[in-house]
Parts: sequence; structure tokens; C-alpha cells
Amino acid sequence: MTENEYKEIEKKAEILMKNTLDPQHDFSHIQRVMKNALKIVDALGLENSVDKDILKTACLFHDITFTRHKPSFLTWIFEGRFAVRILRESDILSFLDKKEFSIVEKAIRYHGLSFPLRRLNRKRDLYCQILQDADTLDLFHQERMGNFEKLKTNSVFLKVIYIFRNPVSKFGIKNIRFFLNFPRLAKIFYK
Repeated sequence: MTENEYKEIEKKAEILMKNTLDPQHDFSHIQRVMKNALKIVDALGLENSVDKDILKTACLFHDITFTRHKPSFLTWIFEGRFAVRILRESDILSFLDKKEFSIVEKAIRYHGLSFPLRRLNRKRDLYCQILQDADTLDLFHQERMGNFEKLKTNSVFLKVIYIFRNPVSKFGIKNIRFFLNFPRLAKIFYK
């Protein structure tokens, strides 16, 4: 992937995420997840084990589901499948070869459900593990927690989340290591 190709897909992702149906999954969330992913690669010394451009591409499109689906319990459960379907139907990543697309697709498909279900990717490749942890670590980011005010009017699913946000976030921050593929990241991100 060339630098120009990467810049082009980053622009596409930003444009797509402006149409998000969930304020918790906007482009600022995408940027924080990407920043987390790159910090994870550096913290764990994985620079020679992953292609950062492929990882960043997975980060850019991991929440593409929310450009077509409103937040709901079903969207939460099937988010990865919905995202992969959207990517396959579009030509957004047409410049990737089959192997690269497969890596991105797999990471996106399995990025969710770590918190609170602990459906971790410890037996999957590094891209799956890193993206999932980067996304999980953003769950309790200060900016994202501030966005909860917007949630209380969107849907029943989000209203329930809004009601329980404080005790859940306290529990999540205190126990984040149990919801990560790389538990030692908890001390790096939540000192």
C-alpha cells in the first residue's frame, strides 16, 4: 500500500463516519482506536510483526456498521458481520490484495464483544488482538464517556446503557485487564 493509497482510504473513512448513526462511533473514536493500536504495537515491540498500514486500515473501518445500522442489541452482537458485508459490497478497499483484505476483514469481524462478554481473540492473529484491545481501551476514554449525554435519547438500547454508564465504567476501568488480549496494557493505558 502506498502512502497516497492510505491517505485516500483515510479520507473515505472520515467521510463515511460523518454519517454514523451512533455518536459513540464517530471519526474521533476511529482516530483514538488507531492511536491506541499504534501505541500497543510500540509498547509490545511488535513493529516487525505487523504491517502498520494494514492495521490502521482495519482501525479506520472497524465501525463501518454504524453508517448503516442504528445501535441496538442485534447491531452490537452482529456488528462484525455487518461490517464485513458492507466492505465486501463496496469497493472501498479494492486496492488491497486478497491476503491484505483477508487480514483487515478478519480483524474487523472479531473486534467486538470483549467487554463485558470477554470474547477475546487470544487464538487469532495479532491484528485481531490489537484492534480488539485498541477498541476496548477506548470504551472508557474521557471524550467517549462525555458523549454519553447524546445517547439517552437515541434508542431503548442506548437509554439502558446510559442509565448504567457510571457503575459499568467504574467496573470496566478497575477490571480492564480481564477484558484485554494483552492484560499488561491496562497499566500502560490506565495508570
